[in-house]
Amino acid sequence: MKRVIIIGGGFGGFYSSLALQKIPNIQTVLIDPTDYFLYIPLIHEVSVGEIPKSIPQIPYKNTLQGTIHIKSKAKKIILKEKIVQLDNDRTISWDYLIIAPGSLPNLFIKGTENKLTLNNLDDAIKIRNSLRNLINHKENSIGLIGEGPTGIELASEIAELLNKLNLKVEIHQFMYFKRYFRDDPPLDIMLKRRMRKLGVKIHPGEPVREVINKKIITEKNEYELDVIFVCTGVKPVLIESELDFKNGYPVDDYCLVKGYKSVYAIGDASLYQKNGNKLPNLAQVAEKQAKYIVFDICRRIHNKKRKKFDPQISGILISAGKYFAIGRILNILILKGFLAWFAKRSLYFLKIFLVKRKFNLIKHYIISCFFPNKFFII
Repeated sequence: MKRVIIIGGGFGGFYSSLALQKIPNIQTVLIDPTDYFLYIPLIHEVSVGEIPKSIPQIPYKNTLQGTIHIKSKAKKIILKEKIVQLDNDRTISWDYLIIAPGSLPNLFIKGTENKLTLNNLDDAIKIRNSLRNLINHKENSIGLIGEGPTGIELASEIAELLNKLNLKVEIHQFMYFKRYFRDDPPLDIMLKRRMRKLGVKIHPGEPVREVINKKIITEKNEYELDVIFVCTGVKPVLIESELDFKNGYPVDDYCLVKGYKSVYAIGDASLYQKNGNKLPNLAQVAEKQAKYIVFDICRRIHNKKRKKFDPQISGILISAGKYFAIGRILNILILKGFLAWFAKRSLYFLKIFLVKRKFNLIKHYIISCFFPNKFFII
C-alpha cells in the first residue's frame, strides 16, 4: 500500500483527498489544523450577512471518511528521509507528498499589517462586526485597498448593503493599476460602470504607499477614513524544507516539484509556467491540479504511460453586488448581469451540495436569492 501525504486542506488538498480516498491500496493522510474545508469563493457573502457562516464550511468527518486527518500543522519537510515533521515534532513518512498549504494575505503595504483582510471565515466575521460598528456609531467612510476579485466582490457587496439600509457612507476603492482587468478593456469599462452605479468611488492607478491609523496615503493624495479593508492579494504559506521557494515551488509538466520525483505542489504553492506565464491563483486551477495529480499517481503506481498536465481555464466570473456578475467564458464569451450572477452562484452551491449532501443548502440558497442580507443583524 502506498501512502500519500497531503499538506493543507484548501481547494488543492481537499479535492486531492476526496479523489484519493476512493482508490484501493492507497492510504491518504491529510495534515490540516482545522476540521473543515472552507469554500473561499463564498466568504464575502458571509461578511455582509448574505449567507450563514456554516454554508461554506464542509466538515472533514462527513466527507473524508476514507482519509486519515491529522489535526496539526506541517512544520518541516525532510526530503532525504521522505518524512513530514508536525508542529508537535511527530514525524510521518510518505511515498508521495502533495504540498497544498494554502495562502496568507500579502500585506506588503506599510501600515496594513493589522488591518482587516478577507482570507478566511474569521476574517469574514470580523468584517461583518466592523460594518455593524460602523453603522451603530454612524461613521461615514470606508477605504478598501485592492482591485482583485476579492476587493471587487467585497466592495460591491458592502455598497449594496449600505444602499439597502439607506445609509450615506462613502466607499473608496484604491487601485494599483488603472484597470480591473488589465488585459481586457471591455470588461474593465463595464465593471467600472457597475461599481460607480453602486456608489463606489474608485481611484484607478492610485497606488497606496502607506496606511497610518485611519489615514491612507497614496501617490496622489491623503484620505482620512473610518474603516479600512485590505485586499491586496495572497502569498503562499512557506514550510521549512530544502526546496527552492520563490513565491511558490517551481513545478514541471507533471506538477512535480522540479528535481523531486515524489513531491507535488498545488495551487498557490506551485509555480507552474504555461507559455512563459504563471497560472492564475484561482480555485478552479487548484481543483484541476488536484484531479490531475491523483490521475498521475495512479498511472505511476500501475506503470502506465503518463500524460502531461494541460490546464484549461474555464473562465472567470466576478460578482459585483446582488444579481450582477461579469466575466468571460473560455476566454471568448462575455457574460454580465443577472445571468452571469445566477450561473456563478448556482455553480458554487451545487459544488458544495454535491459534497455535503445537505438539503438545507437549497433552503439557504433560495432565502439568500429573495431575502438579501438576512443574516446581517445590526
